[in-house]
Amino acid sequence: MTADGSSRTDHGKCADDGQGSGARCHIGIDVGGTKINSVTLRSGRIIDRLRVPTPRSENALLAAVAGATAELTGRTVTDAPTVGVGIAGMVDRDGCIVHSPNLAWMDGVDVASRLNEAIGAPVSVENDANAAAFAEWKLGAGVGETDFAMVSIGTGIGGGIIVGNRLLTGANGFAGEIGHIPVIADGPACACGGRGHWEAIAAGPALGQLVEAATERGELRASQRVLGRRPTATDLELLVREQLAEVRGTIDRFADAVARGLETLVAILDPAVLILGGGVMDIGPVLLDAIGSNLEARVEGGSARQMPDLRLAQIGSDAAAVGAALLGAERCSDNRFAARPPA
Repeated sequence: MTADGSSRTDHGKCADDGQGSGARCHIGIDVGGTKINSVTLRSGRIIDRLRVPTPRSENALLAAVAGATAELTGRTVTDAPTVGVGIAGMVDRDGCIVHSPNLAWMDGVDVASRLNEAIGAPVSVENDANAAAFAEWKLGAGVGETDFAMVSIGTGIGGGIIVGNRLLTGANGFAGEIGHIPVIADGPACACGGRGHWEAIAAGPALGQLVEAATERGELRASQRVLGRRPTATDLELLVREQLAEVRGTIDRFADAVARGLETLVAILDPAVLILGGGVMDIGPVLLDAIGSNLEARVEGGSARQMPDLRLAQIGSDAAAVGAALLGAERCSDNRFAARPPA
C-alpha cells in the first residue's frame, strides 16, 4: 500500500537487514464479521495477502488468525515478523474483547494472550477502526497531520482519532466508538440495542431507507429508467456519474445526517482534518461536498470559524489490516507491547 492509496503486491522474501524495521515484514490481520483480511507489509507496501471467511466460534476464529499468520510467514518472511490484529468491537488495553456486536462469540476473550501463546510472539490487538485511522495517518490522507478524526461509514459507523500526534484510545482502550453518539432522542433503533445513535441514521442501511423513500415519492424516476429497476443505495455512485440531478436531494438529506455526528466531533475535538471512508463514501466528492456544506451550517461558529478540512480516505478496504500491521511494528518490534503471559 503506497502513500497515495494504490495497492501493489511485490514479490520476494523479506528479513531484517540490520538497519531498522524498514525491510522487515509486518503482518496485519483485520477480523471482521464476515471475513478475515490478512496482509504482509514491507516498507509500507503490501507484498502478500490472504482472505478467509470468519469462523463462527471462538477457537476456530483464533485458529484461523494463527493459521493466516503462519501461512503468510511461510510464503514471504525469512525472519520473525511482527504481528498486529484489528478486530471489530471494544478492545481493552490488554487486547481483550469486552464487547463486539458483530463477533458476539468473542466477548470476554483475551485475544492477545491466546494469540501470543498460539503464535509464540507478542501480538498487538486493536479496534479495527482505530487501526484504519492509524493506517491513514501513516500512509494515507492523514500523513503529516497531528489532530484529525477518521470516520468509516459502511454498514455501521466506526472511528479513530489522532490527538496531539497520538492515537487516542482512552483510559480503558474504548475511545473512538463514535457510531454510538446519541444524535436524536428516542430516534431509530441501533444495532447495539440503543436508540437514536449516529449510525442508526447515517450508515449504509439508513441511506438505503432514504433511497427507498425517495423512490416512493417519485423523486427518482430518471434513475429508475437508467437502471431498469428501483434504485438502491449502492446505485448512487453510478447515478452521480450519470449526472442525474434528482439524486442530489437524497444525498443532501443523508449528508445532513452525517453532519449531525460530525458536529459533535468538531465541538469536542476541534480537529484540523476529518477523513471520511468506508463503502458509502465511494459515492465520492459529491457526497463529501454536501457533508461539508451541512456541517458548516450546523457547527458552532459556522463560516466564521476555522472549519476542518474534509478529505476522502485513501487506503480503502485494506486500511484496518495495514494499520494493524503498522501498530504491530510499532508496539512489538522491541517487545514493548506483549500480551499478558498465560495464566
